[in-house]
Amino acid sequence: SSTYIDVKGLALQPRGHSLIGQLIMDFVDEEMAVAGVGIGGATLVSAAITEMMIRQEWVFPLIIRESPKNHGLHTQIVGSAHSGMNVLLVEDVITTGASAVRAVNILRESGYVVEHCYAIVDRSENFAAHAALKAVGVSLASAASLQEILDHEEDYHIPGSDPVLDNPI
Repeated sequence: SSTYIDVKGLALQPRGHSLIGQLIMDFVDEEMAVAGVGIGGATLVSAAITEMMIRQEWVFPLIIRESPKNHGLHTQIVGSAHSGMNVLLVEDVITTGASAVRAVNILRESGYVVEHCYAIVDRSENFAAHAALKAVGVSLASAASLQEILDHEEDYHIPGSDPVLDNPI
């Protein structure tokens, strides 16, 4: 599909940030870490942290860098979780599952337990992402599929998130 879903942009809007944080925290078990990859993952983890503070619950945030830093601690994973913890991998949009599988492998190599992935939007066709994650023992859940968004586009618009839709001529 050529449809672009801007979850990162949504996560940078106050109402979108709040909604995404609620969705993630509703899926997290107590004493679990939440990990995201790169800038998209960082916005999701940030939303979860914000909602965590509102609920007065605790999750352990992790950000996975695209590659390890070549200075400082030379780490690829940044955050407060410790090895052996259960981690929920969060994705803004998932299509093939390839980046999620890569993230699962990085987390597992560092001693984390990863059994679940939560995507805000699942745009996978023919369940490609589900199959890729299932092959490494990870289940996939999502807030919405691409088809659900296309079928109910007007229901997914958050006022304040789109200057064109919010200010029609």
